[in-house]
This record gives sequence, structure tokens and C-alpha cells, in this order.
Amino acid sequence: FIFNYVGIFSGFLLIAGIGKLQPQLYRLYPGILTIRGVITGTFVGRMTTGLHVGSIQPTLLKSTREYKRLVSSIFTLSMMGSILFGIAASAFMRANATEFLKIQVLIASTVSLSTFILLPLTTVISVFSYKRGIDPDVVTYPIMSTLADVTSTLAYVLIIISMNVFPLLPVILTGILLMVGLFGLRRSWEREYLRTIKEVLVTIGIVVGIVNVTGALLERIIVELRAVEAVLLLYPMLMALAGDVGSTVGSITTTKLALGEDEDNIMKGILTNWSQYSVIFSALIVTFGGAFISALIMGKGVMEVILPVMGTTLSSSILIIIFSQFVAYASWRRGLNPDNFVIPIESSVADVLTTLFLYAILKFFYL
Repeated sequence: FIFNYVGIFSGFLLIAGIGKLQPQLYRLYPGILTIRGVITGTFVGRMTTGLHVGSIQPTLLKSTREYKRLVSSIFTLSMMGSILFGIAASAFMRANATEFLKIQVLIASTVSLSTFILLPLTTVISVFSYKRGIDPDVVTYPIMSTLADVTSTLAYVLIIISMNVFPLLPVILTGILLMVGLFGLRRSWEREYLRTIKEVLVTIGIVVGIVNVTGALLERIIVELRAVEAVLLLYPMLMALAGDVGSTVGSITTTKLALGEDEDNIMKGILTNWSQYSVIFSALIVTFGGAFISALIMGKGVMEVILPVMGTTLSSSILIIIFSQFVAYASWRRGLNPDNFVIPIESSVADVLTTLFLYAILKFFYL
């Protein structure tokens, strides 16, 4: 979880980059992170489980058929997810035809750029940790969620700038994503590929509605609480931490189910498994340190920052652990692949919970 301190850089970009250019673009920001998180989460979940069960080999040179199928599905899902989010966001913002096209290109080009960076990184980190006897379920997503947030935030700001300076770049990136995504459809006859597309599309459909709520909440925080930039600096880190807590517990649960461990034994260990409490404790320690860093950088009182962010992390972590395990068992018992649901859904719900708790606590302390 210490790696989440890198997320403070995303906070700098959030405050300095997006807001100084077009403040209304804050509304799209959580959606960009969430759609990217859904797809990255799907890749991480399938990758780590595949390494455990042997369907994906821990090598960077000889890819298995399962790995190639997974990569193809991720590009197709990136294309479809961008389109769906663009349509939903445009409808939510009541955009006209010109604004609709700009929103679609902005989202698709950001997702395209971040995807081509994050897929190789995820593969390297998963294989590296597995080869060294480190459980990739515990390591990969916490690292990748932060890297995904930083990469997506940086890509988002760069694309916004390029739309004014070099507008052809976003169009090119959008075209590349469409071509690669459509090319991936050549595997549509493969049962597992089609299953992944169908199940994750359901997930994306669910989170598309959720992210618009998150965006609206963030916009209200920006408009109503501009004085709390020291807390906003930590906003991406807080979302990543909540997602990491849920993904760590959820990924371990899905791996146990995939390996055939008895469901009753897993269920009995939900309340007695101290690793879950240690995950929350670790998240709180990281949040505490982040609050000190933010207060020092922004010249604010430490308690002014610590109270709202610690309350946000504690509240969202407890709820997301319960939720991630519920999704794991619910999808497993219905014959679905929990890796296609747990991390993608819990990461988006974690974003909403973090934003909701942060907004409520800030309103309590500052208004």
C-alpha cells in the first residue's frame, strides 16, 4: 500500500492540470479512472488467477493462448467501455452533437494511451512477483491501481492539452483503439473470449451509471469546498486505497474458489481472518502518512487534513471488504467467473464510497 503515495502526484495533476484548463472536466475524471480501473482490474484478476492455476505461464517471451485471448479481450473492452461511458456522460451532461464527439474522442484517446502503457506493466509486475514467490493477488493490483490512476490522469491532462495544441493526436489514438478493438473481435468464436466480453460488458454497464454519480459528487466538492485543496491532493490516493483493500480481499477469495477450496471454510474465515483487519490497518497507516505529506506541502494544519481522510479510509474500507466478498460468492454461485466481476465492480463502488464519505465528512467539518 506504500506505493499509493505515488497517487499524490495524481492529486497534483487533478488540482493544477484539469482545473486550470476547464473546471467542468472534473466531472469526467472519476469516470476515466473507473473505466480504466474496471478493465485493468479484469486483466489483473484473470492474470493472477491464471498464474496460480497454470493457464498462464510466468514468462514474458512465450505467451499462452489464454494470455493472448485475455489481451485481445482487454483491447475490445477498452473500445466498448470508452464508447459506453462517452454516451452515458454526454447524456448526463446534456451535450450537443459537437460536444458529444469531443467527449467521445477525449475518453477514447485517454483510454487508448493508458491501455498501451498499462498492459505491459501489469504483465511484468505479475510475472516478476510470481517468480519470486510473492503472491500476485496481494501485490499486483495495489501497485497497478496507483500506476493506472497516475497514468490515466497524466494521459487525461495531456489529451486535454493536445486537443487545443495538436488536435490530430487524440483522433489518431481513438482510431488506433477502434482498429485494435475491432481486430480483437476475430476471436469472437472462442467461447472463453466471448464469455469475458459479455460478463465484463455487464460490469461496465453497471459502473457507467455509478461513475456519473461519482463525477457529480466530485464536481460539488470542487465548487463548494475549494478551500480544502490539501484534502483534494489526496483524493486519487484515497480512491486507490479503498480499491486496493477490496481487491486484495476479493482477489484472494476468487483464487481460493478457483483452486477448489471449500466454500464453508472460506465463509467461516471471513470474520476470523485477521489478514482483512491488517489490510484496513495498513490502509489507515498509509492515509495517516499521506495526510502529513499533504499538510506539509499545502501549508495546512495536520488535524485539518487527518480527520476527514482517516474517516473516509476507515468507512470505505470496511464497507468495500464486505461488498467485494459478496460479489465474489454471488458471481461464483451463479456459474460466472468472479474475476470478471469482483475487482471491476468493487473498484468503481470503492470510488463512489470514497467520494461520498469524503463529501459528507468535508461538509460536516467545513460547512
